[in-house]
Amino acid sequence: MRDTQNLAWNDRTLLENGFVGSMTNVVMENGARTNVLHMHPKWVENGTIKAWLPWQLLPESLILSGWIGFLDGAVGTDGISFQI
Repeated sequence: MRDTQNLAWNDRTLLENGFVGSMTNVVMENGARTNVLHMHPKWVENGTIKAWLPWQLLPESLILSGWIGFLDGAVGTDGISFQI
């Protein structure tokens, strides 16, 4: 059975259903302090979360860079995998 939900940006009212939004000045697992796009799946075993953005024409020389990781103190994780 597929459990599909739309999550509202920065809506923290039902965190057990998942979350997507921005957070500022947070500490990451490696001790770095930064601003983040925070995505968390529903609290279930092997939970997943996906995001789609509107199509845009991007310059040919565009370089995508970023870091993937956990917030400092994250518990209960069963790992992470990601695709772009």
